[in-house]
Amino acid sequence: MTETPPPPPEIDESDKRFEFEKFKYKVELLKWFVASVVLVVITTIIDSGLKDRAEGIVEIEQYSKYVNNLIVLNDQIGPRRKLAQFFSKVTASKKLREGWVDYFKAIDTEYNELNQEYADTQKKYDSLYRKPNRSVEDSIILSHLQDLIVYYNKQLNSPIKIPANFISPGSKSNYTPTSPVDSLNDGSINANYPSIDAFCPMVGDATDLDRQQTNILKNRPLPPSEKDFDLSITLNKLLMGKIGDVQTMETKAASITGYVFAVKQEGPESTNCHSTDPSFQDTHIYLSPSANNTGLENCLVLEITPRMRQRMAEAGIDWTTQSLKSSLLGKMVTVKGWLLYDWEHLGQSKADHPEGEHNTRASVWEIHPITSINTQ
Repeated sequence: MTETPPPPPEIDESDKRFEFEKFKYKVELLKWFVASVVLVVITTIIDSGLKDRAEGIVEIEQYSKYVNNLIVLNDQIGPRRKLAQFFSKVTASKKLREGWVDYFKAIDTEYNELNQEYADTQKKYDSLYRKPNRSVEDSIILSHLQDLIVYYNKQLNSPIKIPANFISPGSKSNYTPTSPVDSLNDGSINANYPSIDAFCPMVGDATDLDRQQTNILKNRPLPPSEKDFDLSITLNKLLMGKIGDVQTMETKAASITGYVFAVKQEGPESTNCHSTDPSFQDTHIYLSPSANNTGLENCLVLEITPRMRQRMAEAGIDWTTQSLKSSLLGKMVTVKGWLLYDWEHLGQSKADHPEGEHNTRASVWEIHPITSINTQ
């Protein structure tokens, strides 16, 4: 016989009311939590987002102002091409990035055309310079070609100039957009270093053709290539003043090693338009074959020109007279640069006047301009 299950326990009405009150309490607690805790969290998130958005707007404004000034400041093709390539890769906005891509394509075409003109001009200059028995007209054309070479070099190879950071007064933003752009330059750039090209042409302020031609050679703005070096040239040969035909050898470069006997600041000359600013004057380095040298008349004169000093400054290298004197005096160095026969100093040359009382150099052959210095 099957047993009948016991009936369920009866729930007291008071128990029902108690359970209902507990449920109401939980609902009220949940409502308080939603109204208070969650709302506070949501408010905090919104406030944070608004703050970030506000700072983002400030940053965008600063970025826009910075980029505009950066483009205006860099008015040469070479730096603008680098900047266009850079921003075509890193700009966050797709629309702006596409604009940079289009700009880079346009300026890249212009850059390549100018670079070809630069190469053609250098070839014309080299060909005319090696021409025997050049005429007065040839010398004038050479001067013009040299000025063109300087112009092309400046347009194509100038470093990127970095404007000051644009941080709004009172802004707490630490946005410093110079960091990535700085990496586009090779070396530590001093974009504000003075340029002699602003007021003095390659011929200087000389009026006679002989000095004009010599000044063009002194003011050569580009370093020699490997094929330009004559490896047979030594310091002793230059000191004796006998290295070959002047016109041929002045198209050559040399690398020589010796001891720095003296470093001197030169003054106003026709080659630098008689500027009284030391930045635009040459620096003489006197190189001796011996560390025990006793006078300038036993030294070869090597010269640093304002154009080469500027070139080094743009690469982060200090070629001011004071810096060279403190770092080179008494040391063995290897110097590279263009050969020059400075005929204006024949009266002070020991090789030409062995018994001369006013000799201040061993010969009139020089390394002028110097394009490289390395200490041993």
